[in-house]
Amino acid sequence: MKKPDLSDSYQIINLIFAAILFLIFIYAASFNPGGDYPVSSQYKLITGKKTESTGLSRAFSEMVRLDFVKARAYNENSPEVFSFFLLQLLLRIVLFFSYSYAKHKKLMIRLDAAGSALLFLVFFRNFIFSLYS
Repeated sequence: MKKPDLSDSYQIINLIFAAILFLIFIYAASFNPGGDYPVSSQYKLITGKKTESTGLSRAFSEMVRLDFVKARAYNENSPEVFSFFLLQLLLRIVLFFSYSYAKHKKLMIRLDAAGSALLFLVFFRNFIFSLYS
């Protein structure tokens, strides 16, 4: 039985993540943030209170339209969250193409995982800290 090739798996995973991230941006672009938005904050509807993520979908719709002022009005954390997703999309594409040429493939995978985790902690810090406040 042939052992699965690590490079194939890693590149497939990068391709899948890139596709998912791209679809998130397409989804955000397909809705008018000022109109009747299909996704409501269920927590806000039930409790009447806002959470750290309230307005984030509308903010994403504004950000794909490059209206960062309106996006921040919907959710002050939106530039950081949007930046994380955009950066991850770009990383997935770059890593997909550069992995074939890498000499130290296992190291590249480890650095990707550690770097992505660190980026998540940095860009989502307001959400993480809000859990403890």
